[in-house]
Amino acid sequence: MSDHPNKPILSRITIGRLYNLGNYEHVRYELTFEVTPGEDPSLIMKVAEKVIRDLQPVRDTGEAHRQSVLKRPAADLAPWELQQIEALKDESSRYRHALAKRQDAIDKLKTLGGVQTFKDAKDQWDIVEADYDKEESR
Repeated sequence: MSDHPNKPILSRITIGRLYNLGNYEHVRYELTFEVTPGEDPSLIMKVAEKVIRDLQPVRDTGEAHRQSVLKRPAADLAPWELQQIEALKDESSRYRHALAKRQDAIDKLKTLGGVQTFKDAKDQWDIVEADYDKEESR
């Protein structure tokens, strides 16, 4: 309990972030941390913000194509592909770095413990195909 009866007690910190995946889809991550007496809430916030930021989904923006070009011998590449080699290497490096950063955040969540909840709104729709077929036949 607080020494001051009118002072609010910080007991929980929740941080959330919505990431747009494109194509009318998104994913939301929400982390809730219980603050026990004696813990530094600012430290909890720093950890929470870093984890939620690093959980950003990583889109595969042509990594398979980049790798196929980079693996081919230079003699087999078209002139325009040869001009793009350095850019492809840079993009591939950034992609792998983003994947590693996200995996580190996921691993950090595992060490923090707690509860995981996964909700997919698409799995919760109440539309039954048989009912839909009845509506179409009318």
